[in-house]
Amino acid sequence: MTIFLESEGGPATGPVPITVTVANRTAGFLVVLEPYFTPNLVSFTVNGREEGPALPFDGPFARLEPAGEDRFHRLAPGETVSVEFDLAEHFSLQPGEYMVVAEYRNPAGASHEGDRAITFEPGEGPTSPPITIEVTG
Repeated sequence: MTIFLESEGGPATGPVPITVTVANRTAGFLVVLEPYFTPNLVSFTVNGREEGPALPFDGPFARLEPAGEDRFHRLAPGETVSVEFDLAEHFSLQPGEYMVVAEYRNPAGASHEGDRAITFEPGEGPTSPPITIEVTG
């Protein structure tokens, strides 16, 4: 399983869309919980500069309800599922450049490969390569 990001940035006063894609890079089927935004499932690290501290998460903390079958995606080898989020809803962004990294986390047993459940501890899930986005004034 891999995760990657795409974004063209946006204005500080408007939406800053970012697309998160989870890809099945295994030889078999992979079932993943849709990567909707909550720090429990997809965690973003947003830095103004590589050496600077990460911005604090300012968005709502969602309590995960038991997911219905429609929230799970069965991915064949090579298939992906993508979801778009607005970073401006979750972080206080000012004009400038930001480095963004995402980590896919999942509640226990929310993802599985074949009959084996995949559970990631915080900091151990698939992490995206960093991207740089520009927030304009």
